[in-house]
Amino acid sequence: MVNPAPLFKLATDYWHSRAFLAAVHIGLFNELGSEGLPLGKLSELTEIPETKLKVLLGALRELNLVEECELTGDIRPTELSSIYLNPESPAYLGESLEYSREMFPLWDKLEQRLRSSDEPTRPSKEDTPGFLRSMHNRASIIIPSVLPFLKVDPADRVLDLAAGAGSWSLALQKEKGLESPTLLEQVELASEMQSFIQSQGMLNAEYIPADYRHWQNDRQFDKILYFGALHQEPESYRQELFLRFLEWLKPGGTLYVLDLFVSKNEKNCLFGYLFGLNMILTSGGGIHSLESTNDDIKSLPGVDSLTPHRIPGELPYFLIEVTKN
Repeated sequence: MVNPAPLFKLATDYWHSRAFLAAVHIGLFNELGSEGLPLGKLSELTEIPETKLKVLLGALRELNLVEECELTGDIRPTELSSIYLNPESPAYLGESLEYSREMFPLWDKLEQRLRSSDEPTRPSKEDTPGFLRSMHNRASIIIPSVLPFLKVDPADRVLDLAAGAGSWSLALQKEKGLESPTLLEQVELASEMQSFIQSQGMLNAEYIPADYRHWQNDRQFDKILYFGALHQEPESYRQELFLRFLEWLKPGGTLYVLDLFVSKNEKNCLFGYLFGLNMILTSGGGIHSLESTNDDIKSLPGVDSLTPHRIPGELPYFLIEVTKN
């Protein structure tokens, strides 16, 4: 008889993430800092009774997020938590992880969304500075792995579509000497994005408040970045979208498309498909197949060459490099 244990594990896997995200939300890792604290002091700071806190800490210990000092009994973060969950760390991800906690109510509506043909209501971005900081934190993790693939010269005219927090243009300016990028972002984010990325050190950039789907552009660029936005678009709109982008490129110019993809050559596509469900819940998008996306682009007029690059790491990020003839 086949053991049903894997099914019970699947049914309760959300316990792991919910316990972890609760700890992040109540500031447990903020209070621990890098040194750790006695149980009683941590209970006082988090306002959680010791009896309940012990249970939460037990779960976090089993998840390799905290550990107990053998000599003092103090609770302290593991190396992983110290790097990514301490607000004093440059790699802090707390604000990005908060987004995942806020998604739980939407996932309760998954069955409804799968059956519905209506577009979902996109999450509000009223807390724009926090949203942009979260995007910047996430981008910072993958930027070092992607930059070596980007052939950008300082004087290139670079268009950064759906620029988000502006993280990619800033990285190109700092690492490759890019002189004056053009950043395009929707109206509700554009002014906050400009303020945020300038506070991070951006210089000499042009900021355009517009939706790339409807932007009336009469200029041409050497390089176009389309990073982390394709998953918001339906497959039926993909070719029309890329045709627009190619029209904005100079002959010999390059379009770079970075996103999560599923691929027949990937051994484990589970994260990609789950990410696609998340997009169905939030934007009406989904997850795109690398192979079908490549085929769509290759069939467009003006495409000289197409090269997909697998970005190193556990997540299925691919960079598609498209050259215009």
